[in-house]
This record gives sequence, structure tokens and C-alpha cells, in this order.
Amino acid sequence: MAESERSRGNARDARPDVAAPSIELDLPSVASSVAAGRHAVRDFCDGHSLEHGKIAIAVSEALTNVVVHAYRDTGHGPMRISATMLADVLLVVVSDDGQGMTPRYDSPGMGMGMLLIDQLAGEVVFNSDHGGTRVEMRFARGAGNHRG
Repeated sequence: MAESERSRGNARDARPDVAAPSIELDLPSVASSVAAGRHAVRDFCDGHSLEHGKIAIAVSEALTNVVVHAYRDTGHGPMRISATMLADVLLVVVSDDGQGMTPRYDSPGMGMGMLLIDQLAGEVVFNSDHGGTRVEMRFARGAGNHRG
């Protein structure tokens, strides 16, 4: 699997333990799933000291990338989102089974989604091949904007 990695801050690999609270969703790659996934992650984060706005935007961008790019030659397919609350970070993973990240000169967007995700998450890793794409985003706990 080809791998592209972008990270900032502590690149410590936080692994979930068995007791770590988490959610997992399987959604169709349609526009309405972007809001559903964003709201599910935001609700999961309630009551925790996290930067909720940054998380919501990054999750929306990652899910929108799946809807717009992952299945462009084959139609819609599945996308998965998971969120795991670790000791010092929230780990959010968005993945699909699409064609992987390839150049798209006819892109309907501005091509800023990955850059925006990279700026919002404390650490982000993009993994992609012709069997799909996986975006792992880590957000520091204890940051501002505490909700709930």
C-alpha cells in the first residue's frame, strides 16, 4: 500500500486499548452521509475537552473527499468512519474502498481538502492505493472549546 504521511506535533502512536470508548459507522458515499458522520463524531465528543469546530470541519472534508472522489468511475460505494477516545487524543479514521488518491484535473472542488485536514488535525496520515483510501486524524484532548 502506498503511503503519504503528514504530521505535526508529537507523532507518538497512540493505540486504543480494549476499554477505549469508540464509535464505528458504515455509511453510503452520498452527500447526506457527510452531515450524518460529522454529527455522530461531534456527539461522541460531547463532554470532552476537544476543539469541536476543528474536528467537525476535518471530518466533513474527509467524508466529502470520499463522496466526490473515491467512486467517481464506479458510482457510490461504502465509507467508514470511526472515532476512538484515547488517553490524550481523539483518533478519527475515515476510509473507503474506492480507487485511491489519484490526480483529478476535472475536480469539482478547489483541491484544498487535504491541506485543510492537515492544518486542523494535530497529526494526519493518508494511506492510499487502488483498493481505497484511509485518513487517520488525531486531535489533542484538553484543548479549548469544551462542549457538553
